[in-house]
Parts: sequence; C-alpha cells; structure tokens
Amino acid sequence: MTTSRAEPAAARRDRYDLAVLGAGPAGLAAAVTAATAGARVALIDAGPRPGGQYWRHRQGDSGASQHGRPEFRRLLHGLSEHADRIAYLPGHSVWHVERTADEFPGGFRTHTVATQTVVTQKVATQTVATHPVAARTPRGGAGRVVDSRTVLVATGAYDRQLPFPGWTLPGVFTAGGAQALLKGQGVRAGRRIAVAGTGPFLLTVAAGLAEAGADIVGVFEAGRPTAFVRHPLAVARNPGRLAEGAGLLRTLLCHRVPYRTRTTVVAAHGEDEVSAVTVAALDARWRIVPGSERRVDCDTLAVGYGFTPQIEIPLQLGCDTRRDIDGSLVATADGRQLSTVPGVYLAGEVCGVGGAELSVTEGRLAGLHAAYATAGATPDPAAVLRLSHRRATLRSFATALHKAYPVRPGWTGWIDDDTVVCRCEDVTAGAITEAVEELGATDSRAVKLFARPGMGLCQGRVCGYATSCLVAARTGRAPAEDDLRSTASRPIAQPLPLGALAAGAEPAARPHQPDQQSPPGGQMNASATGRPHERTTRREPWHGVLVATALPLREGSAGRLGVDYDGYAEHVRWLAGNGCDGVTPNGSLGEYQTLAPEERARVVTTAVEAAPEGFTVMPGVAAYGADEARRWAEQAAEAGAAAVMLLPPNSYRADPRAVVAHYREVARAGLPVVAYNNPVDTKVDLVPELLAELHAEGLIVAVKEFSGDVRRIYRIAELAPGLDVLCGADDVALELAVAGSPGWVAGYPNAFPRASVALWRAASAGDLETALPLYRALHPLLRWDSRTEFVQAIKASMDLVGRYGGPCRQPRVPLTPEHEEIVRRATEKALAEGLG
Repeated sequence: MTTSRAEPAAARRDRYDLAVLGAGPAGLAAAVTAATAGARVALIDAGPRPGGQYWRHRQGDSGASQHGRPEFRRLLHGLSEHADRIAYLPGHSVWHVERTADEFPGGFRTHTVATQTVVTQKVATQTVATHPVAARTPRGGAGRVVDSRTVLVATGAYDRQLPFPGWTLPGVFTAGGAQALLKGQGVRAGRRIAVAGTGPFLLTVAAGLAEAGADIVGVFEAGRPTAFVRHPLAVARNPGRLAEGAGLLRTLLCHRVPYRTRTTVVAAHGEDEVSAVTVAALDARWRIVPGSERRVDCDTLAVGYGFTPQIEIPLQLGCDTRRDIDGSLVATADGRQLSTVPGVYLAGEVCGVGGAELSVTEGRLAGLHAAYATAGATPDPAAVLRLSHRRATLRSFATALHKAYPVRPGWTGWIDDDTVVCRCEDVTAGAITEAVEELGATDSRAVKLFARPGMGLCQGRVCGYATSCLVAARTGRAPAEDDLRSTASRPIAQPLPLGALAAGAEPAARPHQPDQQSPPGGQMNASATGRPHERTTRREPWHGVLVATALPLREGSAGRLGVDYDGYAEHVRWLAGNGCDGVTPNGSLGEYQTLAPEERARVVTTAVEAAPEGFTVMPGVAAYGADEARRWAEQAAEAGAAAVMLLPPNSYRADPRAVVAHYREVARAGLPVVAYNNPVDTKVDLVPELLAELHAEGLIVAVKEFSGDVRRIYRIAELAPGLDVLCGADDVALELAVAGSPGWVAGYPNAFPRASVALWRAASAGDLETALPLYRALHPLLRWDSRTEFVQAIKASMDLVGRYGGPCRQPRVPLTPEHEEIVRRATEKALAEGLG
C-alpha cells in the first residue's frame, strides 16, 4: 500500500529538470547522478520496484542476491538519500511523450498510466513508501502527466523471438520470461527445461534455473562461442565479464547440464502443452544439417535470440536511429548521451544492447550532462573523461559479443508455410510469402497492410523482427532500417487496456467526469480527454457504414463506356435497403478521375434523388485546384448532399500551409468537410498534428483515415477532441470499430452489404463473438481495398454475387488471370459461408 500521509510540496509539483523513463540500471544511475548534481528528477517506471529486468527481485527482497549487487545497493542508497530531489513513480507506464509549447515552453510532457499496485518494501535502510520516493503514486488507477525541461529515455529491451513450429504451445517461454518468473516470483517455469537460442544470456538463465532445482535437459547454443577469441583485446579489457561466464559454466557442470553448440531447438511438440522438442545441428549459416534432428523430452522450453531495444519513445520524439551490429534498431546518441533531438538523452539498451554495467555507465554520463545542461553549466571534465573511457571499454566488449553471437539468416529455413509468425493476428509464414510473391509487397510496411502481422495487441513487439527478416529473405535482400522502423514506431508506447488508458489519459488534477457519458447504443466519438471513448446517441451524416460506390459503366453505340445512371440509382437504393447508412460517390472506386464534368455532377444528383430519407450522400470533391474543389462542393450542396469528402491538394507534394489553404477555400461552400488522408496515393500525409490544426480552425469535421495505422486514432483523439476518425481502409475495419471509430467509408459493401453492416455494428458494440467470424470470412476480400486493383476486384466480386460490376474505364485494365482467380475463390468462399 502507498502511504496515506500528506504529500510534501515536492510531491505535488509536476515539473522537473529531468524526467527519467525507466528505473533499471541506466535509469537508476541517471536519476541518482542528476539528483546528486542538484537537479530535480522524476523517475518513472512500469515495475513495482526499482531495478528493472536485470535487478528484478521479489517483494520483501532487498535485491542483495542480484548480479552486481554492490552497485545496485549503492544506487538504492542514492535513491533514498536524494528523496527530496527524486520523485519516484513506480507502477506507471509511459505511453506518450511530447514537446510542450504552451505553459511550459521548451520542455517535455510525459503521459503515464498507473498499471501496478505498489507495495511497501525495504530499500537500503529505509522503507520506500514512507518518503517522497513512493508518495507520487496516485490512487484509483489514474495516471500522471509530468512536465520536465529534459527527458532521459532508459526503457531497456525485451526478448527477441524467432518463430518455429510449435513455438505458440503453452510451456514455451522466452529466456527472459523464465528468468523473470524465477527472480520476481521465485517460481520455476517447469521441471524438465530445455534452454535454446544464442548468446551468453542462455547460460545465466540455465544456471539460475538449475540452482533453483530444475532439471535442465540441455543448453542448445545455435552459435559457436569460440568466435569470441577473435576479439582478444575486448576480452582482455573486461576480465570480470569473462570470469562471470566461466562461473556460469561451472554451475552448469556441477548440475551436469549438457551444453551443445551449433545446435538449437527447431520445433516444439505437444497436444495441450510442450512435451518434447526437436533439436538439430546447424551449419555456419544456421541451416539444419540433414539427418541431425533428434527428439528431447521436456515440459518447458526457454528460448532467446538476444534482445530488442524498446525505442518507441525515441521514435515518438523524432530521434534518429540506426541498425546496430546485432540487427536491432537503436537510437543514436552522441558522446553526451544526447540524441539528435535537443533535450532528449538516451542511456542503456535503447542505444544498443550491452549489459547492465554499460547501462549504468551511460546512465551516469547522461544524468551528469542533463543536470548540468539544465543549470547552464559544464560538468567536471575529469569525471566525463573517466566515464567516457569506461563506456568505450564496455561498448567494445558488447560489440565483440554481438559479433560472436549473431543471428544468421538460415533460421528462416526452419519454418514452413503453416508456422505462425504473428501470434496476435494468427498470421503464418505462408501469408507473408503470399503478400510478397502474389500481392507485390516489397517491404515490411506493405506486408503489414496486406497480411496484418504486427497489427494485433502487441503491435509488432513479438513478431516485428521476424517479419522484417522474412520479408527481406522473400525479396532477396538484407533487412533494412526502414523495415525495422515500420514495426517499432508506436504512437502509444505500451500495450494498455482501453480502460487503463481512459483512466490515465489526463493528470490526476483533471479527473474524468462520469456524467459526460450518454446512454449506450450510439456511435463513438473522441472526448475532451483526448481519447476515443463515450458513446452518443446522435448520428452525424458521416457516421455509420458509408459505401464508396462503384459506378456501373456500359458500352455505348460508339464503343465508349458510358455511365448507367438508372443502374446506379438502383444500386444506391439496394445499398440502403440492405442496411447501409449512406454512399460516397465520386471517389476512386467511382472512377471520378475518368469522368467528364457533366457526368460527375449527374452522379451526385442521381445519388441524392435515389437516397431514401436519412440516407447520407457525401460525394468526393477532389480536384487539383482549390477553386475547382470548392465549386464541386457548391454543386454538391445545391444537389442536396449532406457533406463532402476532400483529399488534400496532390498535383504536387503540398506542404502544411498549402493544405490548410486548400481546405479553407473548400470550407467556404458551407457543407461539412470530411478530410481524406491517403498518403500512399497522394504523397501528402495528413498527420495528426495537421488534422488538429484543420479541426481547430473549423475546416473539417472528420477524417477518413486510409493510412492503415490503427494507432493514429488515439493520437488524433488526443490532439483534436471532437474530430471523428472514420475507417477508410476495409482491412482494418474491426480494429477501428473497436477503437471507437464512428464510421466506415467502405468498398466491399458494394458486393456484401449485409455482412459488412453486421460486422461493423457488432464490432462497434464490442460484440467480438459476432464480429470476428464475419471479419475472418470477409478479410481475404477486404484486403483488396489496399491494392492498386481494388476497383477491378470489387467489381469482379459484384458480378460474382449477382450484382452488376462491369468493366472499368482506362487506364484501369482487367485483372490478371491469377488475380481474378484469387478474387473468385475468396468471393465464392464468402458466399458459401452465407454472407451474400
């Protein structure tokens, strides 16, 4: 329990010289060093106790048994000694950091949410919860917003995972997970445990489990540690690390644990849980040596292939990154541990995985420079030189380790097409291969849009690295920095329940007001707390399922494809009769780019005249020039349309000023304007900050978001409360509905309106039992919405279900036979499942 006594003045103050994110080795060292130099520090950590993953310990344990315990105890003593200058927030996850430009200019605002119950514990010689170090934890699950002049990111790393057949079985742990369970709870992950992967961390895990009484059936090291001797200078400069490794090997020898190199686990077996693993010898590129496979009985597998730095916050802040020697994406820092963004310091694994001692050294350097920078002074050159020299020595050892234990590309040969790569979305290696070879994806981002790896709860933390490697292998190249960035960038840094996010979206001083909620049953919109949450019974014209209508074209007497206006009117009435809420004519699906002005105008009037009462008509009014777009909006108003949808200017790559001017001109027509963000095709990205500016000026009421990035809805809601975010990409409809989007501008309801409406309404109501089967059945078709051939595909499906789709005007050409067959199979499968 946290203390109930009144907080001192320092505890109530939410502005600091430095906010340190993470209380592991780097963060603890940074906070104590900065406080010693006189800085006021906020130390924020998701865990209930200081120490991070490396110094994880159980409740009531002082941490004296940890590796590096003298250092840990010194830092804990410093934490207590400087309690008047260190505000410690345990049990708080940081989900967003931003620059401040208003009441605290030149600094940073860190948003946290309380996610842990903090228990009183003994630290050093004091009880943490009896002094300001623990007095910061608010009650009731609310988060805190911390303002600081500078910020230091020391968020550490997590286990890197490689998929293999059976890796999703219960009983398969990451090596770090097995160790955390032992250190944090005193619980062995199993009885007969196999440990596999690469790197010296395997020795640490196996030795700890063996000493705890587990039967370790083997440590299977995929690499060849003797490669370490190729770096004698780095080894000689770090004799303590070598001695530590030798001690771990002695422990394994005492417990008679087999240690095999160039060998690893390539499959796990079992019905309801792991009962055995297949172990195989590997060649120098980690390809399985034929005939070397053997089966080993066990009830648990702990597997680890190094670590992935947790750099969501540096990416949020715009810090430069690079691909490290171990293949990880890391943030770049200079000799002061300062990132490429002024005021943002980095320490520990976010700069490259290197171990606790290196993290402590970098933390001290970063804390020292940050403290003196906020005071406008220069730190002692001798202290800086000493720490810098130690950092270089430790970094050279880390580099040698990475070179000795690399992840080789042959691991992609261990898996087959049925091997699950993305556990959250159940995406297989075969689906990734299909996205590359059949759908034309060339990088991780495109594969993410087509096949959905990384779009589930973990947002790519588990599968991001593996997906990048698989895409690179399927496209015949090495993984690139851009591949890794696309799987690491997250506007919301930590996976949190929406309820926890709702509770922690604001400072405790501005609690959520329950009376803002309306009765259930309406649509979701963004609230003043900067998040999608409350439901309202009011339906705006742009809410619900609005169909981007395909246009029926038939060959005329002159051989030219003309618009079948009667057929189009019948189609609008059919969509209304099947539960849709409106139509959006003159979009790309309506081939507006090929229409003559008189055709484009008549399409709108036809839709309005065919629409029953309460049925929305919201035409697209895109044009190269703002004047022309405004005239189309005026024509829509005269025809009786309820709103218009507007792309940004895209005859060239417009800057934000040009975008605002464009929307300002069209808004003069008087109809509500829904912005359309399609950065792939227009090359102009309506980023959340720009949308907030447009909304603040009253130029837009909503945005059709086609980026495919589900996380943007939260960032937009934070920056522009009241701006509706409509789902614009069919293949993320479920995700945006669950997140609170009030509308879906959809393509495939042209062929499957009833099923699409049922999907949207169930997902919006949180009825996933109904929504998920519909989504899975429709998704092979919905994915075409992100393809160049989406118009042809949707029209082909319309023909197959008995509607008229018909041909397209040039420059669109018919589907290839291969694509036509894919669409046909998916459509017939949906019909067979009763979705027609």
